[in-house]
Amino acid sequence: MENWELIAKYLAGECTEAEKQELESWLEENTQNSILFQKMNKVWQKSADISTDFMPNIDAAFHKISQKIDLHPKETKTRTLFSKNHFSRIAAVFVLAVSLFSLIYLSLNVFNSSQLAWTEINAQQDTLLVSLSDGSKIWLKQNSSLRYPKQFNDSIREVFLEGEAFFEVSRDAKKPFLIRSAEASTEVLGTSFQIKAHRWHEEIQVQVLTGQVALYSTKNQKNKVILNPGNLGKLNRQNLQVEKFENSNPNDLAWKTGFIRFYNSPLTEVVQVLSDYYQVKISLVNESQKDCKITVDFEKASLEDAIKIIQSTFKSFRLEKSSEGYIIHGKNCR
Repeated sequence: MENWELIAKYLAGECTEAEKQELESWLEENTQNSILFQKMNKVWQKSADISTDFMPNIDAAFHKISQKIDLHPKETKTRTLFSKNHFSRIAAVFVLAVSLFSLIYLSLNVFNSSQLAWTEINAQQDTLLVSLSDGSKIWLKQNSSLRYPKQFNDSIREVFLEGEAFFEVSRDAKKPFLIRSAEASTEVLGTSFQIKAHRWHEEIQVQVLTGQVALYSTKNQKNKVILNPGNLGKLNRQNLQVEKFENSNPNDLAWKTGFIRFYNSPLTEVVQVLSDYYQVKISLVNESQKDCKITVDFEKASLEDAIKIIQSTFKSFRLEKSSEGYIIHGKNCR
């Protein structure tokens, strides 16, 4: 719903408190409403540059509005709440706002996002570094894709992600940065964070390193959590519920930094992290191996070197190379 008249009244200072609350509720419904208001406000601000020769037809506007709002009811004892003069002012505000909007829209084309030249990039084998026009940087993990405009418009910076990426967003308080990932929307002004949004995952995750991030369902902006450094946000793709946690996994960004750390970690966790990092399947044969603990750091190590370190730590382990990766045999943790 596009509340043109309500926006116009607000910008002209004609809103009542109830109408202000109505507008605020409408803005919180979804990001599109907020974007529309920002653009309308920009049009209003730019109206100072437009010729002041334009004069709206107040009588015609009043007549049009009064047809929808019965200003001449049958005689009753109920007193009139609003005068014709008051509605004339509202009509003037509405006509002026829409006229200015139309004029500036045609000259500046501020709403026409279809004019943006979009680029789509896919990271197949390696991590790709993408630099955006605003100075923001995105590290796109392998098997992930990103769609972004070559130049952002005047009101918002919007990109689309499928897969996993790390963002360093240049700060711009007047132009929010918005990442669309399936059912989730992540909104920031300037910060660094990671998003995991794979098609086959049941949830979308956002991990914040610096700054502040808002995570919410694209369909319901009211269901929102604010994430600070050290927070991990999760959006369930089935029920669209959003939750906030403290992140305790030091290896979430291993794919970007090349650094992997395990401290007294069970071998099941080690195998899972290494499988994800090297994009190969590493499996344990025996249940007794799963509780084996290891403390070790890997810094940009090759898969072969990592496997050898595990084998040297547990002397009873035997490694078998398969077509998919490695199989680790062993009956105990010695």
